Amino acid sequence: MKATPKDIFYLIVIALLAFAAFHYYHKPPEKKIIKVPEERGKFEPQKPVYITDTLKVYVTKWRTKTDTIEVKTPNPVNQELAFKYQNTKDSLERYKLFLHSIQIRPFKNTFEDDKLRLSVAGEVQGELLKINVEDYLIKGREIEVENKRFGVGVYAGYGLGTNFTLTPQVGIGVSYNLFKF
Repeated sequence: MKATPKDIFYLIVIALLAFAAFHYYHKPPEKKIIKVPEERGKFEPQKPVYITDTLKVYVTKWRTKTDTIEVKTPNPVNQELAFKYQNTKDSLERYKLFLHSIQIRPFKNTFEDDKLRLSVAGEVQGELLKINVEDYLIKGREIEVENKRFGVGVYAGYGLGTNFTLTPQVGIGVSYNLFKF
């Protein structure tokens, strides 16, 4: 029995598929390391934008000698500070509590995890006056990714037909990468 060109073509295709399958299942997948560079930056200071929930009303009760008055506010009140203020009889002590509540206080917080460090600063005076991301650092790291050997893609070009003639071809194909460079 003589081998025809068609038989040789199919034999080569089967041999390549067998080699690819053997190579794929008997070799651990290669891993590629991608380095993510470190990135630093700053933002300009901003005035805060307050979110007001107009559907909620907070009620604080103010006691006088003869009556209880309800004071409605759009935001919750520090109940401990309001209680201290109501129960303080000395006018100087009340003035100190008032000054304590209206002081301009700077603040700074730093948030950090394994991917990011973020420093936020601002000023508060009963309400947030300004807030600023002083600096941020997106930490550099290395990410390990497996190289994929099989793929699906579009191809166009020339190929060998069954009678070993070059014919133009366009289509979608499944591929296996034997070598990476």
